[in-house]
Amino acid sequence: MTGPWDDALKKVLGVNPEDFVHWLFREAIYEGEVDRELPLHTIHADFLLAIVLNGIRCLLHIEFQRKPDTNMAERLLEYNVQATRNDAEHRPVYSCVIYLKPHESMPIPPLIRTFPNGEEILRFNFRNIKPWEYTVEELTKEGLPGLLLFLPLTKDGAKRDTIEAMITGLIAAEKQDMLYLGYMVAALVLEKEADLQWLKERFAMFEDILSDTWVYQDVFHKGEAKGELLGSQRAVFNVIKVRFPDIAPLVQKQIDTITNIDVLQSLLTTVSIAENDIEVRQAVLAATKTKRKD
Repeated sequence: MTGPWDDALKKVLGVNPEDFVHWLFREAIYEGEVDRELPLHTIHADFLLAIVLNGIRCLLHIEFQRKPDTNMAERLLEYNVQATRNDAEHRPVYSCVIYLKPHESMPIPPLIRTFPNGEEILRFNFRNIKPWEYTVEELTKEGLPGLLLFLPLTKDGAKRDTIEAMITGLIAAEKQDMLYLGYMVAALVLEKEADLQWLKERFAMFEDILSDTWVYQDVFHKGEAKGELLGSQRAVFNVIKVRFPDIAPLVQKQIDTITNIDVLQSLLTTVSIAENDIEVRQAVLAATKTKRKD
């Protein structure tokens, strides 16, 4: 999975992996994260978690997927086999894929392969997780703070009431460190300009809280540079460097010419949720033109 969802959703799961384990397998006990780098063609799984289910130690493999991929089942199979081979204990591996948007090419488990004579030679089971099939009530009743960040992805979740419920739930659960991730997810599903403006204003109320959280520090590398202007410029560049490294050197000089703090803060939000490097280049160019008007 690539794009802004990659940044936001992987952090969502990384903050509270035990919540997702309980959501998928209620009886399982979370033990920790396992090395996701697999030897074949340097495959890198999104998440590989060690769990105990019914007294047996095993692995839970989770992938996030936004765009259509007709080969998703084959990918899961490859990851699953390599994870088992790479594990010193050869623990059984169960694969799940969390889809972020519905599409027609979603493979239906199990993956079955047969020989020309009709004999079945492989059957691979996996699980498709579709957030849009859940209601807000179904996720919130689980009582798992990590799932609150998925509320904007639920059925009819891309609206202000749902995002407000997410904010309220995180604060009630004393999970203020997850608020910025909530902002990132919400910004990715809201489409109307008025709703996006409301979102910015709503989360501006938590600016002091957000700026002190490890999530905000990790995403924006705030405080690495001296001075507010240099720090804002550095923050924009660092986000681009992490998300779109190929164009980072090309836009660095343009970013350095932007001296309006408000413009830089707006640009920071834009590059954080941009779908591709073209959007980033256009945003940076527009920001340089804006600063000339000031």
